[in-house]
Amino acid sequence: MSSKFHSTREASPLRCKVSAEVSTLAFTIVELLLVIAIIGVLAGVGVGLTRKTKVAAKESGCVANLKTLAGGMAIYQKNSDDRLPVGSVYFTDSKHISWDTQLMPFIRASLRTDLSKPAPGGSEVNKLALCPDDTIPGVSWGKTQAKRRTYSMPNHDMRENNWPPHAESTTGVGTHWSRSAKGNDSLTNFMAYSNKVPAIRAVMILAPDDTMLLTEHAYFRNILGNSSGAIIKTGFEHIKNAPEATGSLESLHSGRFNYLMVDGHVETLLPDQTVGLTGSVSSNGNTHKGIWTIKAGD
Repeated sequence: MSSKFHSTREASPLRCKVSAEVSTLAFTIVELLLVIAIIGVLAGVGVGLTRKTKVAAKESGCVANLKTLAGGMAIYQKNSDDRLPVGSVYFTDSKHISWDTQLMPFIRASLRTDLSKPAPGGSEVNKLALCPDDTIPGVSWGKTQAKRRTYSMPNHDMRENNWPPHAESTTGVGTHWSRSAKGNDSLTNFMAYSNKVPAIRAVMILAPDDTMLLTEHAYFRNILGNSSGAIIKTGFEHIKNAPEATGSLESLHSGRFNYLMVDGHVETLLPDQTVGLTGSVSSNGNTHKGIWTIKAGD
């Protein structure tokens, strides 16, 4: 009696069915590459949207800073007989005054919403003078790191044809002084004396919605509470003084800059849009027109 053995096993109908389903569900190489490409595109879009959101948030933060500074400026004017603050003062005893020195006490008072609590501290208020997109480090003075600000007042050419200031002055609102002083009370003396010297008053500015009060000046020597950097002379200084930033025009807001006008509103513009129809960003500041000057309609 003999028997036959088969070395091969016949595939069951169930196994054949499972194998067919697996092969049907499997990705081809082309399909796999297509899925990877789609994921890459979606990731790129997500990163781009995130970056745009961050840029927009920083720009909005900068505009908010300037509007808060405008509020402090308005209170300052009410308490100073309609005068604008002095742009900067440098004393021979190495003391300084800048526009932010004069504004910060009024801003601290305006931010005090609960009268049962003290006004915000100086460190909190000082942040308002720095654009969130300005990451340039400050300079070291002695053993300390100087605190920076971003904003500057447009230079006032204080020569004969523009002084004392008047409604037809073809120059900016940022006056600047260099004064001799004795002892340690130069700041106190000047603050008392400043009410007696010719000054720029808001009533002189016939187009407050088209006259610059502050603009961004991303410069490593734009130092908080100091005359250094408190004044900006030309639109070109937006660019040339910011090599430490991400580079040239891209240093702030993709080549645009925020400008606070005398009436308190903020505009975001390219530098070429600020100097008048016949002006040039790269030209001497004395030829700047548009929002750089007190004179209306130039």
